[in-house]
Amino acid sequence: MRGRWLQEAKVMNEKEIRVTDILLDTGNYRTGKQDDQREAIKALIEEQKNKLVNLAKDIIENGLSPLESVMVHAVPDEKNRYIVVEGNRRVAAIKLATQPDLAADTTWHNAFKRLHKLLPGQVPKKILCKIAGSKEEAFPWIQRRHDTGLKGAGLESWSTIATYRAHAAQGKSAPEYDALEFVLTHGQLDADVQDRVMGQDFPITNLKRLLDSAYIIEQLELDKGDHLTTTASKKWALAILRDFVTIISREEYEDHKPFAVKDIYDANDQKRFFNKLVAKHAKPARGAKRWTVSADTNLSDVERGKVKQKKPKRPTSERKKLVPKNTDVLPPMGRANDILHELRRLEVETFRNAVSVLFRVFLEFSVEEYITRRAVLGVTSADTLAKKLRAVTKHMENNAIMTKKDLTSANKAANDPHSMFSTVQLNAYVHNQNFYPSPSELKTSWDNLEPFIVKLWHG
Repeated sequence: MRGRWLQEAKVMNEKEIRVTDILLDTGNYRTGKQDDQREAIKALIEEQKNKLVNLAKDIIENGLSPLESVMVHAVPDEKNRYIVVEGNRRVAAIKLATQPDLAADTTWHNAFKRLHKLLPGQVPKKILCKIAGSKEEAFPWIQRRHDTGLKGAGLESWSTIATYRAHAAQGKSAPEYDALEFVLTHGQLDADVQDRVMGQDFPITNLKRLLDSAYIIEQLELDKGDHLTTTASKKWALAILRDFVTIISREEYEDHKPFAVKDIYDANDQKRFFNKLVAKHAKPARGAKRWTVSADTNLSDVERGKVKQKKPKRPTSERKKLVPKNTDVLPPMGRANDILHELRRLEVETFRNAVSVLFRVFLEFSVEEYITRRAVLGVTSADTLAKKLRAVTKHMENNAIMTKKDLTSANKAANDPHSMFSTVQLNAYVHNQNFYPSPSELKTSWDNLEPFIVKLWHG
């Protein structure tokens, strides 16, 4: 097997590829699975912090190292588009140096803006890349490279969880890894805990010790096959596992008493530890059908397999808020998410001016998010909203994200000045002091555009 990999590496093709045609790996072992390109970049920023700024500065000043290749593989069914399998930090650093707004809503946004003003002309526009057949084919080589540092400008060794992710990608998952990813995704960990978990020194062996405990396995109804599964209540299991991770990370209990491995050293210690937590999180009488403990677990499922029925939307005329309660528009944390929450709280009849302006801003933020994440060509942030809409609807139709019929409302917004939700009317909400928004028209406009807005964030 090793000989085959060596043989393939010798004939691996090289190609100079534009940075704009290179996508980050949304399954990067450092950061875990991300939904899209914007989230992949933000997750890498949060994981690397100032080290990514140092790397971008180093590339501006010295260029890319001729000793280190970026390795990619082709995007299936997309011509001349590639995904990074080795070099995500370098590609992200270049993208951030040239487009610092990709770091918007992060602590490091201003740092990348300063770098952008420094020497933007010296950032590579093309990168010489090794072309692998797939991420799996490249794995033996990327695994051998992560063992040095240089404060972020050199190679970066994998954190504990990154190593586990790499093993899981090769079919070698572990219960402690499954539990950790489950909590990272769904547990809303405090920032200090998440930083420790994602760092180099999280004591994951303590989590392993707990999940190896016969008493805890019985209480959590665990089965440790290829993946960790349980029949315990999802929300209850999450609360218990979240406390495991928080206590291990902080090395103290909720009452600030110190925690150490001696507290869970043997079976009796583990039982006392667990029962102390259960006193705070009473176990529900009813459990659930067996489910897999992982980042992909759907917490909205009702226990025992009952189907949760969505309540139908109220008629538009009766709805008091612009955004229906059961909308599927779910932006990530940031200003767009904050605006959406404000729109969900403001009653249209009482705050129609505020709602209309926020609606216009939210739509443009959503369009720009799609343009950035999907690397839509031929349009910039300085263009009009109508031009951005036309570029996005064309991209969606060409890439079979939405049909022409489904894009009718968005196309009307971009091209029909007489439509109630045209960009002309949306702009008037902001710029024309004599134009008064109608509450019913605002709600109808949202309802017509909502499927399109959903795809802007999730398409």
